[in-house]
Amino acid sequence: MTDHPAISVSVQTLLDERHALHEPTLLQPRGAGQWTGNFRGPQRGQGTDFDDLRHYTVGDDIRHIDWKASARTSTLHTRLYREEREHRVTLVTDLRRAVFTGSQQLRAVVACRLAARLLWQAVEGASRISLVVLSDEGLYTSEYGGGHRTAIDGCALLARRYKYALQPLHQRDLPSRENRSHNVVDRDTSSNAQDPLIDLSEAIHAAKQPHITLEQAGQWLLTQTGLKGTLIWISGLDHAGENFDKVL
Repeated sequence: MTDHPAISVSVQTLLDERHALHEPTLLQPRGAGQWTGNFRGPQRGQGTDFDDLRHYTVGDDIRHIDWKASARTSTLHTRLYREEREHRVTLVTDLRRAVFTGSQQLRAVVACRLAARLLWQAVEGASRISLVVLSDEGLYTSEYGGGHRTAIDGCALLARRYKYALQPLHQRDLPSRENRSHNVVDRDTSSNAQDPLIDLSEAIHAAKQPHITLEQAGQWLLTQTGLKGTLIWISGLDHAGENFDKVL
């Protein structure tokens, strides 16, 4: 019964979400925002993505002269390029106890499968992605990365945290309290995981809350100076917190 797809999540199930993607969804849009990779930056000049031709002006790099167009028009033309900028995606997946409910299927199962699909879509679209898993004990994070290895590692992280969340509280092997502090990365020492843990227990105590809220997770994200690009939340919005909308 524990292997029933409505209540279980395996690494293989999440890896298979790659095949659920339709080809058109893998093509990221060519935007004009602050992205890179397959995304076009706002600046013209040197780069790798050809954009347009214009008449040569003094100071242009002669390496960018389009000799074929110049010969055809008898006027020197310079090739213009668009810079390519990196597109980063941060994927926050809620695996707190509150999402382990559902009539036909656990919401946590849906969250993991959706997160896996978005992981695959991001890496297939040449984006760099980081996974943040919100659990009852804190946040588990992965480094930004690209390519299939990043998606595979993300699927494995989701499967580990899902399995761990199903364990009864008295069976969980958490880091000792003296080795945990707010915003400090520690290690979960359980036998099925070696994942970096961001402990939010001090924030919970200060807010006099019995559980972690989405607002507290958002406050931690605001402290991450390197956070740029797209932020996606996968959550049933349980225990959001009074000021979650302001944090967003």
